[in-house]
Amino acid sequence: MVKDCPAAFEQIKKEICSPRVLVHYDPEVLLTVESDASPVGVGCVLSHIYPDGSERPIAFASKTLSRIEQKYSEIDKEALTIVWL
Repeated sequence: MVKDCPAAFEQIKKEICSPRVLVHYDPEVLLTVESDASPVGVGCVLSHIYPDGSERPIAFASKTLSRIEQKYSEIDKEALTIVWL
């Protein structure tokens, strides 16, 4: 089972980057940024909000926090995610 993990992980990465998941940036469509933070990392997704209310991601990003950044408050970590993006 463990030997199948790398192949499964590569397939997941491929699917996340596929046209079925990611869309190209369109300056005419509204944007939203959602961020999340944990004790050791931050991540975010930049998405379009379409007129029908659906959201489609443009990009995903994540980062491991440095030892100094890990000491930030939760709100500061969330803000760091947006600044870092």
